Formats: sequence, C-alpha cells, structure tokens
Amino acid sequence: MRDVATAFKSIYMDAQRANGHWIAVGTDSRLRDIEMIYFHDYKANSIVIYRAFTPPTTKFLTEIHNLKRRRI
Repeated sequence: MRDVATAFKSIYMDAQRANGHWIAVGTDSRLRDIEMIYFHDYKANSIVIYRAFTPPTTKFLTEIHNLKRRRI
C-alpha cells in the first residue's frame, strides 16, 4: 500500500483514457516503476487506484505513448 502511495506521488508518465480513467507510471521508495490505473471519485473527493503492478508491461507503456501521441 505504501509503495503504491509513493509511486502515485512520483508519477512521471501518465495519460487519460477515453473513459476518463488515468494510466500512469511512478516510482516507489525502492526505485521500482509501478504501473497504475486510477480515477478521481468526485463524490468522495478522492483518488481510487484500482490497479497497481510492477514492473510496467510493454503493452501498458505502449498504451501511454499512443494516448500521448493522439493528444498532441
């Protein structure tokens, strides 16, 4: 849990999906990259991270790059 919170605070790459959810990669306290999928719950005024995985998969990183490319 603490590793995910640290990684969320240190996101260095992210992109928003069409459904409004975000995908991101951040670094935990042991310098491991963690992929995360999250959304902002406006009713509860909080962030819900519902997937955290290390190391990030190639498919995940490709999705971030493709979403960023479309946004430019």
